[in-house]
Amino acid sequence: MGAGLGIIITVVSILFSLVVMAGVGFIMWKVFGGLMKQSQERQRLIATGIPAMGRVLQLADTGMLVNNNPQVRISVEVQMPGRPPYPADVTMIVSMLAVPRVQPGCMVNLRVDPMNPANVAILI
Repeated sequence: MGAGLGIIITVVSILFSLVVMAGVGFIMWKVFGGLMKQSQERQRLIATGIPAMGRVLQLADTGMLVNNNPQVRISVEVQMPGRPPYPADVTMIVSMLAVPRVQPGCMVNLRVDPMNPANVAILI
C-alpha cells in the first residue's frame, strides 16, 4: 500500500510541475512575444515612415520594466506639413537616460505610418 501511494504522489507532483511550467511558459511567451512584435513594428516605422514632429502632451508609466527601463505610454500631438495637428499615443520602452527628452512640452522627431497616421514611432 505504501509503495502505491508513493507512486501516486510522485506522478501528481510531476503533473503539477508540468502544469506550472506550461503556465509560466505561456505567460513569458505572451509578454515577450508582444514586446518583440512592438519592436519589429517600431523598426518598420523608423525605416518606412513619413518624418514628422510631435509635441509630447502626456507621459504615463505602464508599470512594466525591461532591463530596469520603464515601458511608458506617451501621448503626442503629431505635426505634419499640410495636415492639421492630431493626437496619437505611443507605448514604448524608454531608457532612463532618455526620459527627460519625452516630458510634456518637449518636441520629438516622429515617423508616421503612411497607411495609418495614428500609428507613430518616436525617435529618441
